[in-house]
Amino acid sequence: MLRARVTPIVCVLGLLTAGCSADVAMFRADWNWWSNSKPAPAPMRTAAPQDLVAPDGSCPPGAATAREPALGMTECELVHLAGPTSQVVIGANERGERTAVITYPQGERAGIYRFTAGLLTAIDRAPEPERPQRRPQRR
Repeated sequence: MLRARVTPIVCVLGLLTAGCSADVAMFRADWNWWSNSKPAPAPMRTAAPQDLVAPDGSCPPGAATAREPALGMTECELVHLAGPTSQVVIGANERGERTAVITYPQGERAGIYRFTAGLLTAIDRAPEPERPQRRPQRR
């Protein structure tokens, strides 16, 4: 009677052990039930040369394609949207990618817009002008 209980348990343990050693890949963290292949990454948007602002703040003619500044837009999309500005600083980062900082000190779209490789990566509030200090009133 003991032998009748032990035999099925030994068989099940044997099958489990054999199954585990057959394909260790199914225990990887990135494995799923439907496919072992990972989805292809979405293509990243890139800026073409005509999408880059000139040092004087100008861009080739074009229409604004957005209503509001948004991360990922090109330098010239911002200029077409917000208008030209003379406050443009162009440089390169530590990876050799083009960087641009376009500043609008006043107006509806006032702000500091930071670009990497021609695409908007950060928007900062424009510095507020210093207010004249009030003289204390004498009583």
